[in-house]
Amino acid sequence: MQNPFQTLGIPETYAFDRSDAEKKHRELSKAVHPDRYQSSGASERQAAMHMALEFNEAWRTVRDPITRAEALYQLRGVAVGDGQEPKPTPAFLMEMMELREELEALKESSDADARTNGLARLESNAREQMGALEVKLTRLFSETHTTDEIKGHLGLLGELRYATRILSEIERTREDSEE
Repeated sequence: MQNPFQTLGIPETYAFDRSDAEKKHRELSKAVHPDRYQSSGASERQAAMHMALEFNEAWRTVRDPITRAEALYQLRGVAVGDGQEPKPTPAFLMEMMELREELEALKESSDADARTNGLARLESNAREQMGALEVKLTRLFSETHTTDEIKGHLGLLGELRYATRILSEIERTREDSEE
């Protein structure tokens, strides 16, 4: 796996300056833009295209909270993906189930004001939960830990996946009810 943080020249940490990283991505992409290599040989054009793909893939990885966390786990020697991550705690799963049930009830509500207020409250709660997970991941990847210690916190990635999904569902439901 290529290191997306090195590719973009940004610190290898969960929390990062998004505007700075975006600026670096634009500068790197501009430097290898195909228009700059029109009069170059085929091998130079192909190399520039390959570099542009690397920069774009690195940017996609670091800008998404889940793939950024996955990359950081992998860079620290911890395998991620299906079958690698422990199940979230029963308490967390129960909380997600309750959020989903509440979301389903709001979807079926005929009271537009109650639905709007309920969705706003659910979204606020989900964002708060995402924020708490991101604080934990920021702390985990900014401190020095052994691979085993980091592996012991792999459950955070599973929780982040659940929280991201429920937040997306809430946002989609809010958008659908605004139409």
